[in-house]
Amino acid sequence: MKPYSCKPPDFPPFPRLNSLIGACSKPFEKQLAFSYVRGDQSKLSLNKLDNEDVDNGIPIVMYDIKGKEHSMTFKHWESRVYILKEGWNTFCQKHSLREHKDFVTMWMFRHVQTMLFHLFEKTNVRRELY
Repeated sequence: MKPYSCKPPDFPPFPRLNSLIGACSKPFEKQLAFSYVRGDQSKLSLNKLDNEDVDNGIPIVMYDIKGKEHSMTFKHWESRVYILKEGWNTFCQKHSLREHKDFVTMWMFRHVQTMLFHLFEKTNVRRELY
């Protein structure tokens, strides 16, 4: 019997979305801090994708684990930080995300025909990322 691994897969484990996924990042994980889920500050800081001009923000779609689409804006913020902003607060509320209790695992990918998307998975357990 194969031992259970907490490592998320390199390719998102959402079979019904496989045909949409072009180039895809390795998964990354964040524990949700106060500023990530607080209504008046709600934003999630991320790493910038190569070759993206995001100073003014670019529209993206976040898919949750059920395949539901959520529109957001990916943009440059202070001090070389990149954030998901517009739409993130609504996403947090719909998924009952909690500060210091929830971790999120995300994959950034390009839709095979259109634009940039993200996939999201919520967990209460920190996983090992290799």
